[in-house]
Amino acid sequence: MEAENRPNKSAIPFCAGFPLTGESRVFMTFSGTFLNVLTLVHELGHAFHNHAMKSVNGLNKRYPLSIAETASTFSEMIILDGAIKKAKSKEEKLFILDEKLKRSVMNFMNIHSRFIFEQRFYKERHGGIVSVHRLNQLMEEINK
Repeated sequence: MEAENRPNKSAIPFCAGFPLTGESRVFMTFSGTFLNVLTLVHELGHAFHNHAMKSVNGLNKRYPLSIAETASTFSEMIILDGAIKKAKSKEEKLFILDEKLKRSVMNFMNIHSRFIFEQRFYKERHGGIVSVHRLNQLMEEINK
């Protein structure tokens, strides 16, 4: 895991799985906030999924985004449920509940829009190479 908070570091977190070694690497910036904890838990969910898939035959390790996000989203929900139980004030509970609702809606909409994008991309791909410009147009059309 690489989580150092330093200047000029990318703010985009990710988990990379290495099938040959069965290991995962998490890259993120951790500055100690509750949202950083949720990001960490999300990426560790991906790492757990990679670990659970370790013994699966290589050809069977390909899966759609909806499956890829299941373990990570589930991990977030466990932490959010626990945080709601431990919250000391109504404001804390509302913040956590709001975060839980936002993440649920965001994940649903994100997965659905990526699905639509992929459908449209593969339809266009049948006609040949799809330009970067056209890829951007497809994404903009979906996000309207």
